[in-house]
Amino acid sequence: FIQFHFADMSSMKAVKSLAIEIQRSYDTIDILLNNAGAYFSKFKLTDDGFENTIALNHFAYFYFTELLLDMVKSDLCGRVINVASMAHRNAKLDFHDLQMLEDYSGWSSYCRSKLMNIMFTYECHRRYSDSGVTFNSLHPGFVNSNFGDNNSGFAKKSINVAKALFAINVEKGAKTSVYLASSPDLENVSGKFFNKCKPVKSSSSSMVKKDQEKLWSETEAILTTL
Repeated sequence: FIQFHFADMSSMKAVKSLAIEIQRSYDTIDILLNNAGAYFSKFKLTDDGFENTIALNHFAYFYFTELLLDMVKSDLCGRVINVASMAHRNAKLDFHDLQMLEDYSGWSSYCRSKLMNIMFTYECHRRYSDSGVTFNSLHPGFVNSNFGDNNSGFAKKSINVAKALFAINVEKGAKTSVYLASSPDLENVSGKFFNKCKPVKSSSSSMVKKDQEKLWSETEAILTTL
């Protein structure tokens, strides 16, 4: 059967409440697939005081995984999958302004958040290599979903035009996620970035180990302020 749980993943309080709800409802987690994300053309802070894009696209992945990882570990072949994007290729992190609080750009923030997803995946793989859990990330393609519909004006119109011209349907967009979640061929494959069901190289910026470690520590420090 299908059981549905709902939360605003941009709120860390809601993320924690959802994790507690899941812990009370199930014994183990076979697959944890982090997919909630959005593009915000205009700057906005969450109730926690975090920039909206980074809160939803990165902090939620990090916090939710941290809270539920023991449940994934309890499954002998658990998998954590992080939906990222090829948009990460043009991004570089600024650790002096990780959330772009001083100089916000909606698209740049989105690209950075997708870079963070991949770096987070690599760091998880390294930290928990002996846990039995695999960690992988992916590019789903440009999918004709409700992505971008939360915006208005030119931002919304341009995304809708792009969808009409270039986007794939949601079934094709889910293909790589389903593959990573279900294929027996990936039982021991971890620390990879996938596109079209194949491992590919992510950007050079995503591969810097010291930056992966720093992103982890910076994220932890930010979340401890809650």
